[in-house]
Amino acid sequence: AKGIQDYAVFLKSNPAFRPIFLKTRALFFSQTGKFKEAIADYTELIKIEPKSVEYLEKRGDAYFDSMDFSN
Repeated sequence: AKGIQDYAVFLKSNPAFRPIFLKTRALFFSQTGKFKEAIADYTELIKIEPKSVEYLEKRGDAYFDSMDFSN
């Protein structure tokens, strides 16, 4: 949990690196079964880069893996 908190602090203090670290954190969340958090990060990435097919696909994968088909 400490590492995730460090990411949050880093993201706030280094906005130029935000997409890279959001992507890394979203991947971590996906791989550890924290799909809700991964979806939130991918949603933020889509806001930053709305034409990114990669982020749309990965967010869809996180929804599928979470078995939450309500969205």
